[in-house]
Amino acid sequence: MRILDEVEQAEAMLSHRRQEVSGLLRITAPGEFGRQRIVPIATEFQRLHPQLNIQLELTDHLVDLLESGFDMAIRFGKLQDSSLIARELAPNFRVACAAPSYLKQHSIPKHPDELSKHRCILIGNQRQADWCFENNKGVPTTVRVTGTIMTNDGEAAHMLALQGAGICVKSIWDVSHNIQDGRLKRVLSQYAIPTAPLHAIFPYNRNLALRVRAFIDYLQNRLQVIAVEQKII
Repeated sequence: MRILDEVEQAEAMLSHRRQEVSGLLRITAPGEFGRQRIVPIATEFQRLHPQLNIQLELTDHLVDLLESGFDMAIRFGKLQDSSLIARELAPNFRVACAAPSYLKQHSIPKHPDELSKHRCILIGNQRQADWCFENNKGVPTTVRVTGTIMTNDGEAAHMLALQGAGICVKSIWDVSHNIQDGRLKRVLSQYAIPTAPLHAIFPYNRNLALRVRAFIDYLQNRLQVIAVEQKII
């Protein structure tokens, strides 16, 4: 009876450990979105689970999950790799925006075609880019814009827009707080820009540890709450 009792206690302890969120959770996410949104949520989650360690890599480059060993990636847009699984976390749409000081000096565009005459901030190393819009009837319009400033960093583009350097296209998740506080203004809001939903990405052939599943659930819930509070949906 004593031996059976000890076995029962050992099994109960093992079961408890299996349900405990612990170990090392390795996450990769886009730089600006990661700093603004993932860092505070990951901090909250770790406080709830003090046995958990988190490694967070913020980069705008796509990380190979299969080779790098990361448990999950947080990415915008459609999944291209069939060896990965995507779980949608939250809606996302992009907006064209600029500082009030820029719009006061250069006027507010009424149609996408007018952007070709504006100072534009481009993310990347090309001086020209095609920006796509749709009107309320779903009719597409593509305009080729010229960058007066190009940068490889999304947050730098955001900061440049705040400084009145020009018009940029950003995820609503990155600029919603500045639109609400008036430091940025949406332009061409009657036109939609193709969406790129936010996903949690993880390898198809990897069994998800409890810490990964728990964090994805928590992240999805928190992002949905934020989306409602900040009118991102």
